[in-house]
Amino acid sequence: MKNKDLITLEESLQKVGNLTGFKFVYAVAKNLDILNREIKIIQETFKFSKDFQKYDLERVELAKKFSKKDKDGKDVVVNNAFVLEDEKGFRKELEILKKSNKKVIEIREKQVEDLNKLLEEESNIKLHKIQKEDIPENITGSQLFNILSIINEEKKNGK
Repeated sequence: MKNKDLITLEESLQKVGNLTGFKFVYAVAKNLDILNREIKIIQETFKFSKDFQKYDLERVELAKKFSKKDKDGKDVVVNNAFVLEDEKGFRKELEILKKSNKKVIEIREKQVEDLNKLLEEESNIKLHKIQKEDIPENITGSQLFNILSIINEEKKNGK
């Protein structure tokens, strides 16, 4: 299982947390604990530096400066992006901002590149497995499919 799959599995386990059966619930809780520790490490890798946060705030303020305003004077935002009144002016000032923050941006791009590599690496975590017979009967097909990696495919007697 790749590191990027850990996040999907964690989300899937959250969705089945309301099902019953002690062994099943225990396995879900145990795996969520394992996954959350690993995901936290991955998230730490992706944190913005203080310098990049400062650059990003300046970039957002620049976008606000050049954004269209509604009748109440508020910025017009569509799909989480500012609608620009003067795109040419914005691009010109953004280039100046990027040049003055070139090193900060390069460090962030390297960080993103490293994170993408990390997400593609195989994870070495050991998940807590559950026997098929301990899976609740009211689990849906999609729920079951999404948590297959915690199900022990071998019989209890090793057969």
